[in-house]
Amino acid sequence: MRIGVDVRELQRGVRTGIGRMVEAVISETPSVRSDLRLVLFADDSTRAAEVETATELHVLRQPTTLWFDQIELPRALARHAIDVFWSPYYKAPICSPCPTVITIHDVLFLKQGGQRIENAIFKPWARLIGSRASAVLTDSEHSQRDLVTLLGIDPARIAVVPLGVSERFTPKERDKAPDMLSRLGIPENYILTVTNFRPHKNGDFLIRAYARVAERIPDTVLVLAGKRTHESHKLCESAEQLGIGDRVVMPGLITDEDLPALYAGARLFVFPSLHEGFGLPVLEAMASGTPVVSSCTSSLPEVVGEAGRMLAPTDEEAWAEALFELSTDVTMRQQQIHAGLERASAFTWRRSVSELMDVLEGVAR
Repeated sequence: MRIGVDVRELQRGVRTGIGRMVEAVISETPSVRSDLRLVLFADDSTRAAEVETATELHVLRQPTTLWFDQIELPRALARHAIDVFWSPYYKAPICSPCPTVITIHDVLFLKQGGQRIENAIFKPWARLIGSRASAVLTDSEHSQRDLVTLLGIDPARIAVVPLGVSERFTPKERDKAPDMLSRLGIPENYILTVTNFRPHKNGDFLIRAYARVAERIPDTVLVLAGKRTHESHKLCESAEQLGIGDRVVMPGLITDEDLPALYAGARLFVFPSLHEGFGLPVLEAMASGTPVVSSCTSSLPEVVGEAGRMLAPTDEEAWAEALFELSTDVTMRQQQIHAGLERASAFTWRRSVSELMDVLEGVAR
């Protein structure tokens, strides 16, 4: 059986969450189902070296995304005799020569305010693509409910396939942390969050919560890792106004090579997000042997379970107290580290890819 896969998210350097999922599908499928053949479709900006282990790769022209999705890709699916096509997001041909399966990770674009124009475009488009797909995958039960209520997708056509965590995220990476921290200008003791600084990540709330407790943990800084944006600049201004400008470190976007050590070297990982389709960073932190404080919203309870401290992302006092306790209480830290490692071990990419392949094979047959 020939399975087509859109691999445009594979770019050299920094891997997106979708990119990690695609990478896992490529690496794990031969072990999970050796009888299935992956046929990868990339645009002309995707680095071939990123998919050099692929058995078959085809590079298509992409003057625009719409052209790739609706013109080049359907032609290629027919030309290469694809039995079923999987898209790791809600981009897919409306008219496809073979069955299609799409993944919609979340519907955040419908939940955020101030995006009426975007919603007017994306909602009907996502609904159209979802209605034409043979099956829709999503990462969590929470996202499944959103797909039903906000996009009107039949729940019988939705399969929940949780994400996995790479074996690169391990406590052993802590040994590499000193050199990495020195290179990035990060002090030895730090509380970490990994973010894109969008409003739903709740960065301003985190700054305020940390400001409440900064004097009680004077040897610890707050590290906000992610690509610098206009929103990150505003967070810097907020930190200055609260008198903690020198205690908040923004090292910018972290490479794939440095990220495991950054997680493993942290004293604590915090994730006060208001909405997530899954919450891969908290899983990566737990796998790295780092205690987690997470918000209790959307899909995050499905990922964290009882292995981390879960709090309302509006209660600054509770977050400040949690930051203090898990930065200073050795016994509590060890309990959470152990629980987090056990919890993370249940989320493997091999399991995720196996479940994905079951869906694709069922659709194709």
